[in-house]
Amino acid sequence: MFTRLRLKARNIKWKLKNRFPWLDSDVLKTSMKIMIMLLLLLWLWIYLFDPISSKDEDDDILDKSEETQFSRSSDEDENGASGGVKGVSTSDDQTDDQEDVVRVGSPGTTIYHSPETDSTKNNGQSCSNSSECTSGYCVDGFCCNISCSGTCQRCDAYDGTAGICHNVNDNHDPDSECQYTSWSCNGQCQRKRGDGYCDGNGSCDTNDYVESIPSGSTCTGNGVVSEVSPEYYCYYGETCVSGNCTGTQWFTSCDGSGSCRSSDDQTDSYLQQVVAEEGYTLTDNCGTDNVLSCNYGEFSMCNDSLCQQGREVMRCAADGSCSFPTGELDWRNCPPGTACSSGQCEAENVCNDTYSFSIAYGDDNYARGGSFLCQAGCDGSGTCDYATHCEQHFKVINLAENLDAVRTDSWIVDVGENPQLGDVEIGVKEGDLRVAEFDVEFVDEDLNWEELDAGVGEGKAFFHYPGGFSDLPGSRGGSYSLYVRKGLGDQVAICPNAQSVEDVGPDCEGLFYVDELNPNVEVVMDGGVEYWKVSGLTGTGAFSLVGIKDTMTRLQVSTASNHDIQFTTTYAINSSGDTITVDFVPNQTTTDGTNDFDFNGIGIDDIDLEDDGADKTLAASAGSGVWGVNIDSTNDVITFTAPTDAGATEIASNSVVHIKIGTNTDTPSQGDTLIINPDNVGEYDTQITLDNGTDIDFGELSVPIIDDDTVNVTGYVDTVLSFDIDTATTDVDCDAAGGTSPCDSHSGASDDAGYVVDLGEMLITEVRNSGDTGILHADGLTGTVNSIWMDIETNADSGGVVTVISANQALYKDASNEIPSVPSGSEYQITGTGSGYYGLNHPSGFVSTATSGFLNIHGDCDCTSGDDYYCDLPQSAPVEILNTNGNPVQGGRVQWAIGASPDIEDGTGTYTDQLTFIATSTF
Repeated sequence: MFTRLRLKARNIKWKLKNRFPWLDSDVLKTSMKIMIMLLLLLWLWIYLFDPISSKDEDDDILDKSEETQFSRSSDEDENGASGGVKGVSTSDDQTDDQEDVVRVGSPGTTIYHSPETDSTKNNGQSCSNSSECTSGYCVDGFCCNISCSGTCQRCDAYDGTAGICHNVNDNHDPDSECQYTSWSCNGQCQRKRGDGYCDGNGSCDTNDYVESIPSGSTCTGNGVVSEVSPEYYCYYGETCVSGNCTGTQWFTSCDGSGSCRSSDDQTDSYLQQVVAEEGYTLTDNCGTDNVLSCNYGEFSMCNDSLCQQGREVMRCAADGSCSFPTGELDWRNCPPGTACSSGQCEAENVCNDTYSFSIAYGDDNYARGGSFLCQAGCDGSGTCDYATHCEQHFKVINLAENLDAVRTDSWIVDVGENPQLGDVEIGVKEGDLRVAEFDVEFVDEDLNWEELDAGVGEGKAFFHYPGGFSDLPGSRGGSYSLYVRKGLGDQVAICPNAQSVEDVGPDCEGLFYVDELNPNVEVVMDGGVEYWKVSGLTGTGAFSLVGIKDTMTRLQVSTASNHDIQFTTTYAINSSGDTITVDFVPNQTTTDGTNDFDFNGIGIDDIDLEDDGADKTLAASAGSGVWGVNIDSTNDVITFTAPTDAGATEIASNSVVHIKIGTNTDTPSQGDTLIINPDNVGEYDTQITLDNGTDIDFGELSVPIIDDDTVNVTGYVDTVLSFDIDTATTDVDCDAAGGTSPCDSHSGASDDAGYVVDLGEMLITEVRNSGDTGILHADGLTGTVNSIWMDIETNADSGGVVTVISANQALYKDASNEIPSVPSGSEYQITGTGSGYYGLNHPSGFVSTATSGFLNIHGDCDCTSGDDYYCDLPQSAPVEILNTNGNPVQGGRVQWAIGASPDIEDGTGTYTDQLTFIATSTF
């Protein structure tokens, strides 16, 4: 202002001198100077104190302040002086739709003065005491609209307008009201203190610094660490036991990491006793209860009704001990079907009474009557349920000793001991194994099953009643279900006419086979035993076929193949002379491989016999501990003969046997010869026969031999490159501006700005860097500076490369104000001494991971010389910052930092740049 006025004055003097030369005299010069000074003073008075001329201009200034967000760095003095770079962000000129924009800056300050209009002073005029002011308040040397006595409030031009009470801006504290030593509790094991500045809302900022309470202490109300006491503690819980009169509550101290000690660490614990009131007892959570008693145990007495049991009630005494019985009795009803005996509700002891009955049945209405001891149970309401339960019940009698008849709803309740009435589903068991299941009707008499013959054998089951199932007393439905233990086979054989368990076998009359595809067949499990359940039977027995599987390595005609034959034994092979026979293509008509398998010189070394994973020793003839092996290459038959000293443990029933033939053998050495498949396409059978001298078991399988079992598969995979960028303080996924979840410009913002790294206020005394916390930003908020996050994946043979190029090669404000990129060619240090550079790097601790493959940070950017060394951001051509080490990579994730420090010549304002990252696959 003063410079403009002086220029104007010099212009007037030059015009007068040229028009009136005679005025150039010493007296005139002096007069002119005095006149100029008077005019200057007059103009200054009008500018400062004329309410008409100043109002419009001041209003204009205030209007502009509404558009402008002001901030002051923490090192400003009360006159607005600062040693750092300042800037301003306005609502009109700071919008930037480009991605990856970095902004810096700080504001100026506007002051509003009102002229003096009477003997007292208006708000905004200087004062020394309140009596001078029309408002009656003199605050901070200015007449103020209110008392303005709150914390972090001013009425001068500091952070606001003089004369109007206003809050001090965030990160300022001109009156030193907010101290670092002011603590408060932040939970039981952490405390916090102010950051030394106001929060911009009329209070001290109390959220910037938090520390953990030391181990062994807790946090008091004013944030001072104290020893553990009943007033200040970490409450953990109670150790009360229901029914007791005393218990403890446990309080503990902090563990030093900001948390209360864990439940198994009682160091520095404080225990407080809890005592129940007289006549009450403690519950599990140390509450009180007037019903529960002092651990008075189980109910121990019966009521006269036989359907109630009780116990004496005990209470707590005033001294915390259990008192003697109060004389009260606590009763409960026995559940339905039980009765009270020996102080307990028991199912074995029921209400006994004599019950008479008379039932008419038959065409001639024949009547039958009698009486018996009714054993009814309690009804659950405290009385015996004679009316419901005292009906005539009947049992199964005279069942063979090896069998049990049970209800199938539990497979436990024995109907030979527990009378039944009406329709009941019955199961027959031998020991723990199921045999059969069918419907039975208990009507007017016990069921005599004396002639029933049933049982289980090795992989077989038998159920027979003379005359057929329909003649079994009480039977209903005309058929039954038979349970047969299942091996590895996929079929079960039915012997419909067997008269004994010995008749059930491969040679039984009327033999037929069914499998799980049959609607009457299902596979069930009980007690760890897997069964075939065959329903709809009226015959007598069934057995599981030997389940055979042959896993071959090739199915093509005339091609050599390994064989892995697997089956489950039905009977034990445990005596000298017992045999296992494997017959490839029984009843073959050729021996040259035309329509059969060619043994191709197979020897004993090409054969393994394994029982439940254990190898057997093989030789040409059986001996002590040695199985004999006979190979009939003409008829393609291999016969195994049990050792001469074979015993019960040789091969038990239900064992899993493997016979391996070919190069898949390993005992005593790996085989070297394979069986050659038949020359012609077709289905070829293999039969297994097991003969233990008493029982013969067999099974068959069929394998397909095809013209070609190979398929040539071709295809190609196109090169894929996946690349994504995020800007955030933590490892999260976010979108560019306009996306579903746009990134914010810094951690304190919610502006959906997109890919932006807002460095905030930059100072020449430090390096502003990604990850810096508590930074004042141009939007007036504080927050943490964003990092740049990259995702990269590629299946390219030689991996991928990421490059970067800058729009300005600098953080740019105008032609004379920019913070240039660090020099190219090597990593370069940026220091907090006004070095005036800007760059990109990957400091220690930043993320660089891949689920597979490798990420290689460029040597100029990897901070090998320190975290304050950076790589350049060129403008002319992209430079590499990352590669995948010449290989494909999956799940690559990299975190980058932006750093900058202005120098003393960089003026206030907003500095920006735009970085473009390019990912390329390499071949």
